[in-house]
Amino acid sequence: MKRTILIYLLLFIMFSISAQRIELISGDPALFKQANAYYLTFEYTDLKVGNYGDEQAYIDYMKDDAEKRKSGSSESWLKKWNDDRVDFYQPKFIELFNINLNYKNVKGDTLLNNQQYEVNLHTNFIEPGFNRNAKRSPALIDVMVTISKISDTGKKLVISMTGVPGVEVMGSYYPDHRRIAEAYAKCGKELAKYLSKVVY
Repeated sequence: MKRTILIYLLLFIMFSISAQRIELISGDPALFKQANAYYLTFEYTDLKVGNYGDEQAYIDYMKDDAEKRKSGSSESWLKKWNDDRVDFYQPKFIELFNINLNYKNVKGDTLLNNQQYEVNLHTNFIEPGFNRNAKRSPALIDVMVTISKISDTGKKLVISMTGVPGVEVMGSYYPDHRRIAEAYAKCGKELAKYLSKVVY
């Protein structure tokens, strides 16, 4: 049993290292060295989902599937799909972002309260992953991070993060939103670590 768990952990570490990529697209990190509080915003426009392409194609498929399982459930599925962003994904990102920048006395919040800088997290792609019939695949997200001074949005730091994984705890079963939330947790952690290295 211990050996199996160790193999899973090693595979997860190898997968995370090989798949995840963080790249500075444009901007001068030195311009943001004084930032100690960020206004966090989240965007999901032009989202692609798994092999479905545009988000709407995924929504159409899942609503149809929900109706087949239980009549009248398609709209509740759609509401949950949208609500999960605020209820699970964003809180996980914020939690891990703040934990990993706390030692730098830097904090992010979705409430605008005199922050001078903004971090916009634009999700371009979500792979929900799966966990069924003893087979599992992690969730993945691709995001574009834009950091700017609120009073001078012409100066931006743009960072691409691709293949950010969200993997379930070994031996557990999570529905899709839990896996995706873990990807946002990983995203918050890795972005904080990256900013610690290139900005602070």
